[in-house]
Amino acid sequence: MAIRRRIPRGVYPRAKRRAQRRYGVEFHAPLTRQAGARRFISFHLLVPDAWPVDRAHQLSEEIEERIRSLVPQAITLSHIEPISQPASYDDIKLERWSTRLRSCPKSRRGR
Repeated sequence: MAIRRRIPRGVYPRAKRRAQRRYGVEFHAPLTRQAGARRFISFHLLVPDAWPVDRAHQLSEEIEERIRSLVPQAITLSHIEPISQPASYDDIKLERWSTRLRSCPKSRRGR
């Protein structure tokens, strides 16, 4: 389920536009899950190639903190990627894991 269904309407598009204007970054592939009272929220943060790791990490922490302020009981996870890499724009496909498992020998599947 997309994050925009978990936070007030319009917050996700506004946050995305603000991040683009203010920092020159993109983010996408928001995923949410809920287990009991906890909500798990993940997203991809695409940063300029020239950014050092600590700068990208600091921004991801700020974004995650903002999400937690909007979504009670949220546990957040961001995945930082270089903005220039075409593969960075691939959204997570839910089938990816199961496809890999089918091609993996049974001995490596934990069976």
